[in-house]
Amino acid sequence: MSDKFIKALPIYPKKYIHEMNMTFFFVREIDISYSGVLRITGNSIYRVFDNGKMIGYGPARAAHEYYRIDEYVLSKTGHHRIVIELVGYNCNSYYCLNTDPFLQAEVEERNEIVAYTGDDKFMCFRNLSRIQKVVRFSFQRTFSESYRLVESPDLFLLQDREVYPPVDYNILTSKKYLPRNVAYPAFNNEKFILKETGIFTSDLNKRKYHDRYMDLEFLKIFPVDQWEVNPNDFISSLCFKKEDIKCLETGTFFTYQLENSKTGFLDFELDCQQECDIYFVFDEINQNPNEDLMDISFFRNTTHNIISYHLCPGHYHHVSMEPYTMKYLRLIVGKGKVSVKDINIIKYENTSIKANLAFSDEKITTISKAAIATFAQNAVDILTDCPSRERAGWLFDSFFTSMTENILTGNNQVERNFLENYALLKQYPSLPQGMIPMCYPGEFPDGVFIPNWSLFYILELAKYLQYTGDEELIKASLDNVEHLLEYFQKFENELGLLENLQGWIFVEWSRANDDNFVSGVNFPSNMLYASALEAASLLLKRPSLLLKARAIKEAINKYSFDGQFYQDNLLRNNNNQLVKTGHISETCQYYAFYFQVATIKSRPQLFTLLLEKFGPKRDDKRVYPQVYKSNVLIGDYLRLFILLDYAFLSEVEEETIDYFYQMAKITGTIWEHDSPAASLNHGLTSCLLNILLEAYLGVKEINHHGHYLVMRQKVLPKDASYQIDTPYGPIEIQNNCGKISIKKPDIYQIIYE
Repeated sequence: MSDKFIKALPIYPKKYIHEMNMTFFFVREIDISYSGVLRITGNSIYRVFDNGKMIGYGPARAAHEYYRIDEYVLSKTGHHRIVIELVGYNCNSYYCLNTDPFLQAEVEERNEIVAYTGDDKFMCFRNLSRIQKVVRFSFQRTFSESYRLVESPDLFLLQDREVYPPVDYNILTSKKYLPRNVAYPAFNNEKFILKETGIFTSDLNKRKYHDRYMDLEFLKIFPVDQWEVNPNDFISSLCFKKEDIKCLETGTFFTYQLENSKTGFLDFELDCQQECDIYFVFDEINQNPNEDLMDISFFRNTTHNIISYHLCPGHYHHVSMEPYTMKYLRLIVGKGKVSVKDINIIKYENTSIKANLAFSDEKITTISKAAIATFAQNAVDILTDCPSRERAGWLFDSFFTSMTENILTGNNQVERNFLENYALLKQYPSLPQGMIPMCYPGEFPDGVFIPNWSLFYILELAKYLQYTGDEELIKASLDNVEHLLEYFQKFENELGLLENLQGWIFVEWSRANDDNFVSGVNFPSNMLYASALEAASLLLKRPSLLLKARAIKEAINKYSFDGQFYQDNLLRNNNNQLVKTGHISETCQYYAFYFQVATIKSRPQLFTLLLEKFGPKRDDKRVYPQVYKSNVLIGDYLRLFILLDYAFLSEVEEETIDYFYQMAKITGTIWEHDSPAASLNHGLTSCLLNILLEAYLGVKEINHHGHYLVMRQKVLPKDASYQIDTPYGPIEIQNNCGKISIKKPDIYQIIYE
């Protein structure tokens, strides 16, 4: 993979370089006698068409001032019309950096550069068919998509058309480049199936959906009164009725469905008999599964899940610029008449998965497939939290998702991109000295950060080093670790505990995260801090940090444990004394055991209580109502890891099925919360695969760098299998009614724990 260009120069029309949501086509036609390679990078987002076929989308994201280079093979000899569509967002988001847009590309054939940006044959056209001044897609992502088309974009992709005005571009200053490092998506199609038809009416008295991303100027938005179209208000006003109709015309709709929720590019082909206004509305779930009419909400996930089109009469084929996540798709005709030829999603997924898992239990099989699908959609260029609302590279989420990458791909290349971006980042200007962004690459002009996530970053670096032995990346990351330790030291009180942390202190989505729980001395944060110090001791080779971590754990046991439970925090009274608040969360108990502040040996009664009386099915109104219940993110996952660690495998199986089977069955993915109120496809949830692999097959760790397997003796007496290819041959592990058999390359050792 390349990290440099030979002749290509960065280009962009300078007069538009700071304008928001501008879209351009860059076109170059060449003839090649042998296979060629298109080398390309850019900013914000581009996609590549070769003779009308979409072959690329990028770039893989990188840190400020760096750009990753993609390479696409042009295998067909003869003529190639290469069209690169590039959008420069120039806004703040958690998804893309707010840095100057540009394009840089070249074609190499037999060691000769035959075309490159900067030569006089690359043409630039402004894509006026994509409407510029529109609503954002979400708080975390950039702008939504709306179009006015006078003819099918396919025609321009295949041949010169006088549809888009030519624009002069300028040569810009050179950039810093990185290799892509990770595999390319396959861009395979999956067809939507028509599930219902109907009619709609408009009720102008219905409340129009409104969200913060429509008003917050620091995001860099177009004010509502400047929007050229407003699909939000139109779709918000509609009342739908199921009815058997054959023709899509004014006032009608068709609803389509995929087998499971998928992430990708909406790809449709239709004929427009009259001038039309059509709307594609999509979501991951039908919110009224027991009703006759499907409820497809564009705003359920605080997103603008609408793509709108104004079409002149003609035949159209179009692919959305950005990937979206959906299981259900509703095509609404506001005006005109259309006939649908084809509707697909072009899947945007990780293609490095080379492991196979099989379970005899049908419900566990459903959950495992959902976890694999969730991972694939959240691990394309970096590890992301969700592929829908945010597409953002969040710390904490990445700590857990990277576990799954290891067992599914045999390497941690996507995680490496993710961590390399942090290693290359200099001090972020709006954050306190030493603090790193909570997700990256992203922009945070409001200065929001999560101190806890930076502690998970230290844990992840230590785990990454263990999995990969990548000393080079760790060395590049050590300054971040040093600066974080210096940052947190300023918050240590006379007990050695962190007190009054700044920023958004995040423990989990439950009462454990209420202000009166996290203020003062927050014990879950201190439990995490102690574990981060242990990891930092390994990374920095500094034994004194182990002693410091031990002292913090001793202080937590002294000041948090009340004889029955660990309380969540201490606050100072009027005499400046630290006193217990009486706040107790279930999650705080799980933090204590997960980070080994408590063990089954040191707190046997508490562990037994948690095992027998707590968990997702607890009726918290009757059973220990003073202990506030955990949520799936992250308390219920910590609970599973704890039960797994102490070999309560039947409980792990039962709770996994109770909690995750229904969601896996509904969407084919694993959800952010224990309700359909947010993302239904959340990257960290894929770590369920690690839990299942250990419970059913005894696999605690597969270390491809050190060539060893860490195995547990006790497993569930259920049939299961796991197989993954390595450069030395496959590893195959079988469970036959509780008896484990292992086939492996000779270079791998087995360590039993």
